[in-house]
Amino acid sequence: MDSDATKPEPHSTEWADQFNFWHKIISSEVDRLRFNDGLEPIDIDLYRAPKKYKADPDYLGESRIGSNLFQAMAFYCRDAQGKEVLRIQIRSAS
Repeated sequence: MDSDATKPEPHSTEWADQFNFWHKIISSEVDRLRFNDGLEPIDIDLYRAPKKYKADPDYLGESRIGSNLFQAMAFYCRDAQGKEVLRIQIRSAS
């Protein structure tokens, strides 16, 4: 059987456009599920950050999930009961 039977024509821009369109949609959905549905563990190294202002984070770090870069910030604060906690916020860096 000819293995080149399923290869697109080299000059088939319509096929390439369709492939790129669907690849982008599927890739972004997979990345979203990996993060939102907890399909991938998240490991972030947090480093003590220099504090110039009181509102600056105490720790900073970055992590990549799929092709997306995330920034993590950690703050010492108090919860509703007054207990000291380390609050971690993870946001998209892009």
